[in-house]
Amino acid sequence: MKSIKFVFIVLPILLLTACTERIDLDLKSDENQRLVVDAWLTDEAKAHEVKLTLTTGYYNDEPPEPATGAKVQISDGTETFDLTEAYPGHYLTAADVKGIPGHTYTLTIDYKGAAYQATSKMNQTPPIDSLGYKTFDFQDTENDFTEYSILLYTTEPSTEGDNYYWKGYLVDKPTDVTRTYWEIAEDKFVNGNYINGAQVLIVEANPGDAFVFEQYNIQPEAFDFFLAVQTETIYKGSIFDTAPANVPTNLNNGALGFFLVAGVVRDTVVIK
Repeated sequence: MKSIKFVFIVLPILLLTACTERIDLDLKSDENQRLVVDAWLTDEAKAHEVKLTLTTGYYNDEPPEPATGAKVQISDGTETFDLTEAYPGHYLTAADVKGIPGHTYTLTIDYKGAAYQATSKMNQTPPIDSLGYKTFDFQDTENDFTEYSILLYTTEPSTEGDNYYWKGYLVDKPTDVTRTYWEIAEDKFVNGNYINGAQVLIVEANPGDAFVFEQYNIQPEAFDFFLAVQTETIYKGSIFDTAPANVPTNLNNGALGFFLVAGVVRDTVVIK
């Protein structure tokens, strides 16, 4: 009996002392630095942006370093758009550039002697009939805002394999990321049907707030990209989660990020 008691007394001490050892990980951030691409091309005429940055160290809380001096082009095989570096790491097309639904576009980046490419086809996005809203069923009592469901009315095309990215942001504060919302969906269960007030976004709002609502018809690989972003950010945080995984990309040569090509339609909804 004494030996059994001795084991139970010493074991917690061993466990506590073993946890005090400091372990420094050499992550070799500079050696593993990679190019990160954030690129969009839609079917509306405007200056489209390709943002290039470099990965940074795990312990570095500074903004990522811009990748400057790159040569960036977008082409559908017939027409080529050359992008100009407007400011460090931000490359813009001419102001009248727009993609054509049905065309396949290739993004080409030449950065410090390394070549990177991504290819994606542009889908036509169905029009929005109208938008509505209702108070969200499950309210957060600790929040200063009321949560509303944005309701979508539209006809889903009969073509199979359509995937959607929805984005909502304040009309008067389009760059406020704390009031920007997005969601994705497949047409697997609604293909070819009329969408009669489907709940597509949950937004925080006060009466009088007006939101721009954007609808994109994205490729399946773009859907997988956004789904992975949700999984690694929104849906993780407990001790029971699996280990973090790399988010998929359509870029080659070790680059990260995504080249997204899609048609877009938009409308406005006002919370009254």
